[in-house]
Amino acid sequence: MDHAPSPRSPGDWSTTPWKLSDRHVLILDEGAMTSDVDLARLLTAVERSGAKLIAVGDDRQLGAIGPGGALTALAERHPEQLWALTDNLRQKRPRERGGAL
Repeated sequence: MDHAPSPRSPGDWSTTPWKLSDRHVLILDEGAMTSDVDLARLLTAVERSGAKLIAVGDDRQLGAIGPGGALTALAERHPEQLWALTDNLRQKRPRERGGAL
């Protein structure tokens, strides 16, 4: 499977040798750490191309380095599109599970 190269700078899709299309699905990991400007650029590129975006993240953890909060705003505006993890599968010991969710 070929992996697409990352943009040279956040939000800079002009330097990539590939074009997004309606056949692409992008997964944005740690989406809460993405600045508003970068997320807006990504959403614009996704919308224009017809691609799909899956944003994964926890808005209660580390935030973006720049102005952020867009992931929280999206979750609040579109709760029908939100899936939340409710079961802790990482910690095996019951006493460790309580603080992780």
